[in-house]
Amino acid sequence: MNPDVPALPTNSAADSAAPTLQEPPTESSPAEAVPAAADDGATPAEPQPERQEKTAASPQQPGAPAMPAMPGEPADDDFLDDDDDIEIPDDVGYDQIVKTTAAQPEEAPETTKELIRGTVVSKRHDGVFVDIGQKAEAFLPLEPSKQSGEQSGEQPGEQPEIGESIEVIVTGQSHQGYLQLSSLQTQRPSSWFQLEAAFNSGSTVLGKVTGTTKGGLSVDVGVRAFMPASRSGERSEEGLQALVGQEIRARIVQFDEADRNVVLDRRAVLNEERHRSREEALANLSVGETVPGTVRTLREFGAFVDIGGIDGLLHISDIAWRHIKSPADELHIGQKLQVKILKIDRSSQKIGVGLKQTLPEPWNQVADRIFVDETIEGTVTKLKEFGVFVEVLPGVEGLVRISDMSYTQRVRHPSELVQVGDVVKVLVKNVDVKRKRIGLSLKEALGDPWKKLAQEHPVNSVTTGTVRKIMHFGAFVNIADGVDGLLHISDITSDRRLNSPAEVLREGQDVTVKILEINSENRKLKVGMKQLEPTEVESAMAQMTVGEVLTGRIAKIEGDKATVEIGDGVTGICAIKPKSGSKKNVALGQTSDLGSLKTMLESAWRGTDDGGQPPADSEEAAEQEQLTSGSVHSFRVTRLDKTTGVIELAPV
Repeated sequence: MNPDVPALPTNSAADSAAPTLQEPPTESSPAEAVPAAADDGATPAEPQPERQEKTAASPQQPGAPAMPAMPGEPADDDFLDDDDDIEIPDDVGYDQIVKTTAAQPEEAPETTKELIRGTVVSKRHDGVFVDIGQKAEAFLPLEPSKQSGEQSGEQPGEQPEIGESIEVIVTGQSHQGYLQLSSLQTQRPSSWFQLEAAFNSGSTVLGKVTGTTKGGLSVDVGVRAFMPASRSGERSEEGLQALVGQEIRARIVQFDEADRNVVLDRRAVLNEERHRSREEALANLSVGETVPGTVRTLREFGAFVDIGGIDGLLHISDIAWRHIKSPADELHIGQKLQVKILKIDRSSQKIGVGLKQTLPEPWNQVADRIFVDETIEGTVTKLKEFGVFVEVLPGVEGLVRISDMSYTQRVRHPSELVQVGDVVKVLVKNVDVKRKRIGLSLKEALGDPWKKLAQEHPVNSVTTGTVRKIMHFGAFVNIADGVDGLLHISDITSDRRLNSPAEVLREGQDVTVKILEINSENRKLKVGMKQLEPTEVESAMAQMTVGEVLTGRIAKIEGDKATVEIGDGVTGICAIKPKSGSKKNVALGQTSDLGSLKTMLESAWRGTDDGGQPPADSEEAAEQEQLTSGSVHSFRVTRLDKTTGVIELAPV
């Protein structure tokens, strides 16, 4: 390598190969005009009478820093004071300079702006050799600061050890054929020229955040640079404050040496690193693998788990075997987990993970705990058009079809009977562990109310019900859970004729009814209210007392008993004495029966020995004729039976 060609600053893809032109000292060009990057030991070449003209066909390698200003081109004020004073030595041709910056041959490796990871394989006094997966090993030179430290007798910094993994950037190829590397620590610019080279190549630079400013951060990259908050990669003021004092890598997105204006972008570098780490993580993952992870964020639909440089979606349905309302009920940010890779979409870099898949399968215990025809309790978890899902064990759900929800009600939607979170009793109809299905019945667990209706509410019994619905022909009264009885309009009251049941009843009203008829087979029940109203007999008996004398008319005589009318619709029973019964004098005129009166008159006409009284046989005949149908007599109440409504009488 020609010592007269000084090296360019090492920052970009061609940093190690492109030289920095050194201005020879002349009278019009003082020594202090020589850039600081020039080698102090280099001998300046002799000036030539003619200047080397710039060749138009000298392509500049993409990504390489801009060449120093040549004669006839605008000069960099900080680099050269006068373009006209630059001369190229005879033994350093322009072609030689172009060779160091032109595009490399096809067999030469391309430089990269990105960090790549390599392994230190050997060491020497001025650097280390690194295996970065290429055909040839790459060389990472010792950092200048550490070399100077050794020369000055200071303790040099620690060098990477053999076998250590480090991050490097390929910057070019040495004359010895090695790939030339640069570490992260060597990427801090030291001049405006290096900043411009980094800006032109799009390479990253290392800087230190010195403080916060209005709208962003102040960063030291050899000069004071500005990084807007929107390009910092942080989303909060706390995040910006945390960067102060930190070493960061960023890319120059705006460069203006004249105005001393340098703007940095850290967010793009972070995104590239994240994308690269995601690709590396994806390459090392496979479906079915269990990996450690950390809960990064929580959402309503699940959680995002960091599984080593890439986020996996942990859906709420894959958090636990049992039903949960929110991921926050089971997880918290920062929680360490073991998750299973469920699916990988490498094109979109999306990963689905599961937590419950790492836990015991709850269906394994169903066969030992759930039995057919058993009534168990469960919690309603989901409502569907076709039925209800009920969790009967943690992570185990059964289905209650809409047809199994009610015996007595036609259910159009499950929400008419139950809601999510309700605890209900269900009967197990069938269990299929292999297909993970359990059939449940809500109505059978409650039992068929019609089967026990006759026992709980027999005919003629009195019960209380609630008016559920009023129709024009009557009302439906709820007697038991799932059982409604028909109260016909004609059975509501006996006081008057109703045009509508609403004249007496209203929905939700509690009423007392009498069970009139039960038809369990057809699920029909008939009830009545007027049947509970007091009858004429009950009203009359309520006003009577035993021993009381009443006046009544004999309605009919059957055998030795006579039916006596003692009021409107009220009758009593009077026993008739046989003909051999006791004699009794009946005074003339004590009966309204004409036949009896005629007999009495005939007896009086024949005459008697006892003061006008008829003979004994005549008295008995007169008594029998006296108790005839239609005759009116006085009777004494001898017995009242309010249960059967029987009133027993005796003639006075």
